[in-house]
Amino acid sequence: MSSPSAASPLNVPRALAATALPWLFSTTAHACLFLFLALAYYWTRERAQPNIGSPSGLNVIFVSSAGNDDGVAGDLVNVSPDSPGGEYYDDEPSAVAATSEQAREAGGGALAALLNEKPTVSLDGVLPASGSFAGASTGRDAAGLASAESMTRGPQGSNRLRGGYARTGVFGAIGEGRKFVYVFDRSGSMDLHGGAPLAAAKAELTGSLKDLGQTHQFQIIFYNEHPRLFNPTGTPGRLVFGTQQNKYLAQKFVGSITADGATRHDEALEMALRMGPDVIFFLTDADEPRMTARQLARVAQLNEGAAIHAIEFGYGAQSDPDDFLVKLARQNGGQHVYVDISRLPAARR
Repeated sequence: MSSPSAASPLNVPRALAATALPWLFSTTAHACLFLFLALAYYWTRERAQPNIGSPSGLNVIFVSSAGNDDGVAGDLVNVSPDSPGGEYYDDEPSAVAATSEQAREAGGGALAALLNEKPTVSLDGVLPASGSFAGASTGRDAAGLASAESMTRGPQGSNRLRGGYARTGVFGAIGEGRKFVYVFDRSGSMDLHGGAPLAAAKAELTGSLKDLGQTHQFQIIFYNEHPRLFNPTGTPGRLVFGTQQNKYLAQKFVGSITADGATRHDEALEMALRMGPDVIFFLTDADEPRMTARQLARVAQLNEGAAIHAIEFGYGAQSDPDDFLVKLARQNGGQHVYVDISRLPAARR
């Protein structure tokens, strides 16, 4: 009897089994492998990026590659929808911005434990209203006088802003920019009440300079009937950078100022405007002569975008809620602050 040929019907199942079973096994094994890899990737991603609990997804931390004003290559930035400013820059490169409370509740685990919580920057309640004494709520020293540092620094203690700007202030009037000019009255009336007005003005000015970095610029003008400028370079009328050396020299200059003479406001203000600042802090006791409407109009005409903040010294409650200093600030995009000098501590002689 002859054996069945290879093409006979008896050999078909055996041939199918020889070719289909290895293919089916290989397909099943590859499918299981892909499924395992997909599950492993999903599980790893979920462990590496826990839900931080932010509805808008804006509570994130990133490092800027641009250097800050002090030459440190990188600033930590906290962007939060709950922050009034939207973001702040930390001056310390080793500091770490905080996650929100929801991160811990959502099981942030080890990641949340590595981050130190910081409150958001807020200036609410910092600026005194016109007609009130600056610093009546917070940031006062033992004598009740608010300092520039305490008035401008929020809970983070940061005064450096995005774009190389700085934030600083004088008696609660807050300014932001790169170039600052301080125009302070030093007429004889600033020496009344035991020298308290001039002493307080000097303290505020030197405190404000601490907020500036070495890439920011400033100038100081003390005036009576004639302006007297800070001139460390030998070239008068120029802005200087906020280096430690210039700040030290500025402190010496401020300490040398005495109060005497009459008052002439407009010349000092016009000199400050010609320097092209972003912010002018103008401080005076508003003694006679007061600026006329024509002089105010000329200042507004010469101004090419500087915010002029007017700090008014007076005795007791503010008598005129719309005096020339209020108008000066309003016409030049600034703030007006009234300081009752009867509440200032007397200067030591």
